[in-house]
Amino acid sequence: MAAMALFDDYLRVVEQLLRELTPEHPRYADLFTLQGRLNENIQNTNLHGDTPELRADRSRILGELNKIALEATGQSFNELATSTRRIHLNRITQQYSPAIQSRNPAPSPHTPLMSHNENDEEGQITNLGSPAWQGVGAIATIIFGILGIAVAIIIALIEFDIIDIHSLTP
Repeated sequence: MAAMALFDDYLRVVEQLLRELTPEHPRYADLFTLQGRLNENIQNTNLHGDTPELRADRSRILGELNKIALEATGQSFNELATSTRRIHLNRITQQYSPAIQSRNPAPSPHTPLMSHNENDEEGQITNLGSPAWQGVGAIATIIFGILGIAVAIIIALIEFDIIDIHSLTP
């Protein structure tokens, strides 16, 4: 997954360089060719998995792209990819930040996260949204997940006749 994001960054930087350079630039044709080679390399990686040959070829392509980036912008290709990722993540954060903040408002500094008395008059716990109860929910989720895995394993053992179901019944 991380490689896919990195590949996306590489492709964004190549597109950015193509926009910044004019077709009259002496390295424009090289950049255009390298873009095609990088696209092909990434497609092959996605289809067939990353191999030493694909990594070596990608390294050569990135080395050439690095030379062009340094000539054209004074920054390395990796620096441009890093800044592109930062800009892209900032745009995503700005786009989704209001929705996230409205669902998860920050607690007021004057409101305690958990009061000491969370029982109503009948002794029933009323503040199930407190961090203590969220922890209990997380533990319950883990326990039920483990139980689900155990049941799946038992079913598989029965299905493949590793366990005889008739020997389990009285």
